[in-house]
This record gives sequence, structure tokens and C-alpha cells, in this order.
Amino acid sequence: MTKKATQKTPSSMESGSARAGARVGTYAPREHTMALGDLKLTLGTGIDIVDAAQSTGLTSADAAKRLMDYGPNVLAPPRQRPWYVQLALNFTDKFMMLLIAAGILCHVAFALDTAQRENLYFGLALYVIVILTCLITFYQERSSASTLGAIKKLMPTSCNVVRDGMEQRVDPKDVVVGDILHLYLGDRVPADLRIIHTKDLKLENSSLTGESKPVAAVVNAASDNPLEARNIAFSSSLVMQGSGFG
Repeated sequence: MTKKATQKTPSSMESGSARAGARVGTYAPREHTMALGDLKLTLGTGIDIVDAAQSTGLTSADAAKRLMDYGPNVLAPPRQRPWYVQLALNFTDKFMMLLIAAGILCHVAFALDTAQRENLYFGLALYVIVILTCLITFYQERSSASTLGAIKKLMPTSCNVVRDGMEQRVDPKDVVVGDILHLYLGDRVPADLRIIHTKDLKLENSSLTGESKPVAAVVNAASDNPLEARNIAFSSSLVMQGSGFG
């Protein structure tokens, strides 16, 4: 139903739809709590309120226009810095610079009075703290950057989209805000979806929530919290049972 933002996140139920809302209708950041009729008006798509499985979705022309307006359904990689630049920038943090300055002052004090050897030891301890902190921060930043590549590997190569009242296979990057997708057993979800119809649909969200067991999807939100609503199929989730539309 919605697409990933091309600039900031794989999740676009809020960010992607916000851009769409300016032209499609009034945007509501809590799409997962909306009735299907309100969702239909907000996203400007063909949802059958009586039987969502019979929804017609967008027209091909409307989908093409939205693709041009909002861009492809892909994660934009952040600008990469050389590792040595990224490491050096950690030492320019204000708190790290304050610790370095304190260490220098300790050594100046030791130079003025060599009998006070604790100044020497305290200054060295501050340098060690700075180095260890910057190295740990650098490692965490590099690990976070690698997460994006891992998510990309989880994305499907094709998906089932309902357009012009007919189901068709499309490239996930061509999915736009307002598209209705048909999920089958074994499918990898290509974008954050608001579930509008389910037939024993269960999703595996361990990569996002850490839950080891598949979660049964529902149409009406079980919670205001999107992570606990159970009517959202998150991008890269795996369909473990049944089928559904979103």
C-alpha cells in the first residue's frame, strides 16, 4: 500500500505517504488505525470496502505518474566517507576534545612539578579513554552502515501488484504509494504495507522486532503502536503462512 522513502528509511508508511498526501489527499500519519474507507480517500487508490480482496488498485497511468513524482521504491545509500576520515571525525567530537585538552593540562602540570606524578598518569588515562571511546564509536558506525547492505539483500526481485483491476508481476522498485500488493506464501514483503485483507496470513518479523515466531496479521489495528498493531507488513518481512492484500 505504501512505499519506502528514497532518502531516509525503508519504511514509508509515514515518510513516503506524507509526500503523497500533499497531492492525493489529507495525510494521516496513523494510517494503520484508519478505516478502509478513509484509507481509500487518503491514498487515492481503488480499495473495495466490502471485499478488499476484489480491490482494483491504481490505474497504470496513475502508478506511472506517482513513480515519476516520488521516485523508485529503493533505499538511497548514505554518502560514504573513507574509513580513516570517519575515524578521525570521532576525535573532533566536543567531549573528546575536552578530554584531550584535560590530558594536555595534566601533562603541563606534570612538567611544572615532576614530583606530582599522578598528573602524568591521569593525563595518560584520559588519552586511553579517548582512544577507546572513538574506536568503539567507529566500530558501531561501520556496523550500522553494513546493516543497509544486509537489508538490500533481503529485498525481493519481483512482487504481485493489483493495477487496473488485474494482478501483475512488477519490479519492487516500481511499487508506489497507493499500490495494492497481493502477498503469497514465501513472498518477501517489498515495502511497508497496511493489511486490508488476510487469509490466515502470518509474517516473520524477526529481523525487525526479534520475534522468533510468525505473527498473525489482522486488518484492524491491535495497538496504536505500529510495531504492535499487527496490521502492518513491514518491508523485508517473510510470509510464512496464508495470503493477504496490503
